[in-house]
Amino acid sequence: MALEIISAVLSLSEQCYNIAQQVKQFKGDSKRLADRVQLLNEPIQLAKSLSSDNQLNDYDRFLNELEELKNCIVDINEFLQRIAEMTTWKKVWEKGDIAGGFNDFNARLDDLVPGLILIMEIEKREEFMRKMNEVQDTQDIMLDDVEEIKHWTSKGVTGIEDINRKMDKQNSQNVPQDLKEINIQDLEQMKKQPSFEDGTFGELYIAKYKLFGGKVAVKKLFEGQDIKRNLREEAMKLKKFDSPNIVRLWGICTEGNNNMIVFEYMENGHLRKFLDENSQLTNAQRLQMASNAASSLFYVHNQKWLHRNLTSMKYLVGNNFEVKLSDVGFSKTWESARKYSTVQSQAKRYHAPELLKSAKQVYDFKCEIYCFGIVLWEIFTGKEPYKGMSPMDIMESAKKEELLPMDNLGSHGELISKCMAGNPLERPTMNEITDELEAIKHQDCEQKTVE
Repeated sequence: MALEIISAVLSLSEQCYNIAQQVKQFKGDSKRLADRVQLLNEPIQLAKSLSSDNQLNDYDRFLNELEELKNCIVDINEFLQRIAEMTTWKKVWEKGDIAGGFNDFNARLDDLVPGLILIMEIEKREEFMRKMNEVQDTQDIMLDDVEEIKHWTSKGVTGIEDINRKMDKQNSQNVPQDLKEINIQDLEQMKKQPSFEDGTFGELYIAKYKLFGGKVAVKKLFEGQDIKRNLREEAMKLKKFDSPNIVRLWGICTEGNNNMIVFEYMENGHLRKFLDENSQLTNAQRLQMASNAASSLFYVHNQKWLHRNLTSMKYLVGNNFEVKLSDVGFSKTWESARKYSTVQSQAKRYHAPELLKSAKQVYDFKCEIYCFGIVLWEIFTGKEPYKGMSPMDIMESAKKEELLPMDNLGSHGELISKCMAGNPLERPTMNEITDELEAIKHQDCEQKTVE
């Protein structure tokens, strides 16, 4: 069976390379994606050369990742073929969605790499990861490609001035219809709040939104052209997220010097603040909050996305203790905003050991499970993780794979310990975590019935 899948993957990889040669615009993105697919032939050819399945370490995981890779390359080939067959005008108008597609496929490949390189010698794995990561950033290539499209279309085509004018207008308001570019005048009674999460990105306001007359939360980011660009691009992708456990994005405001995100208003603020102010929560309430938090991240992971900045401050709490995940899809925007801040981020508390041990380690789903384990610990204990420790001490503790105190946490502690396991392969998936939390809830209900 393994040889059949390997042959199929190698054949699809060759097809991917050939299709990428046919893409005339976005050729930088296409070549990068095809090159990364081709690079994955190295561990696959190695697997093919082994005489029997039992020579493979973690064979089951390798086989599963290989099947996922096959499905991924099929999707990539269809995506590239669609771009190759598009008219130039269609590529111009859909450039934001196309760029998002390249980002998504590169992220999918990144998530598959750790399982595929298990058969390689340890000293060769880091070199392979370096080769996978050394290619130029997708966004920069995409921008060059768009300029090439614009230059190409300007030669001898009637009506090009109108096209260029429309392109410039779209660049300044690059937001899908269902997200909306919000006019600053539509945000009334803006009131600055005492703190904005950990203070690294800007300021938080509460405002009245004219559209429906209710409250909204407004995050006003620092000024910067890269922030504005990333904010627009990432807002375009959020139309795919629709879940009751994800904080709703009403729109963005990039008018003038403004870089603002307008979100659903959650009455009780972020989770860390809520836990500090409500120490007497019942176990049932904490368990329900944990289930909400898990459901939201399960939804994100099920879309083949990573949050990339997961902390208890990224979860918001409503009136009925419902917990929702915020800032999904805005990782580039936050990275851009952080450059303009002098405030130290609290995110180091949530770094997985493997990220601290090697700068070449790619942030993947298992890293995010580790972050979620810390959030679960906060929910069930109410305490702040690593309180009183310096960032350096926190990093050293994580490197040594030292767990947070699990005293009196029972089955909750067992689940948290699994999430924070030093070996990433031992950490559960979000699907398994949500199932286990539901099992704990049922067990608690049965115990109460007996009592």
